Amino acid sequence: MRVDPDHSDGHRCVERSDGSALLSRRRLISGAAAGAGLITVMGIGRAAATGSTLDRSAEALEPARRLEIPSLSPTVPFRPPEVGEILFPLGVGDEWSAYVLDNYGDTRGRCCGYFHEGVDIMADEGTPQLAVVDGELTKRYEGNFWGWTLLGDDGVTYKYFHSAEDANGWELGDRVQQGDVIGFVSDSGTSVGNFHLHFEYRPGNQPADSYDKLQRVPGAIFPN
Repeated sequence: MRVDPDHSDGHRCVERSDGSALLSRRRLISGAAAGAGLITVMGIGRAAATGSTLDRSAEALEPARRLEIPSLSPTVPFRPPEVGEILFPLGVGDEWSAYVLDNYGDTRGRCCGYFHEGVDIMADEGTPQLAVVDGELTKRYEGNFWGWTLLGDDGVTYKYFHSAEDANGWELGDRVQQGDVIGFVSDSGTSVGNFHLHFEYRPGNQPADSYDKLQRVPGAIFPN
């Protein structure tokens, strides 16, 4: 068995914990694109979910195309998960949505028993990625592709791949709390043009299927 490599135009404001208002990240991304004369591609993740095959999950081939925007610290509302659930790892709802692929364990057309060790969650570029538990950011993936390893206080390891370079101000070794925005959906690595989060759930640091455990929230579509 081969193991996987360590692998936003709304006008809504969100409220910070100190009471200050903050423009939504999607509006800022769209505004930045318009100002630069670029075309912002939104919704490509959900379109790709029904028509593409993700034959690789996290090998770095090309850097993501990305907009130059400042790091933000938005507060994203979330509902704590029930016992036995995993907090949905993207901040979806009124403004953001996602499509969850039931593709853990898929073989990937290569030798040596290579299989997909995570669940792919298709979403728009810039969708906030949330820490699913309290814990520590123990590894930062950089270079041509981006992401985190989060070691949860629950003893479970969680991995996030195909993220944007923007880590929202977090650094390796930082402590995070459940619901903190630790990154943003992008198309880094082998996922160029295919915006999604590759999310791994690893109790005992061994890959396991998170599909049935992921919290069902408004804005998240589960086909099964």
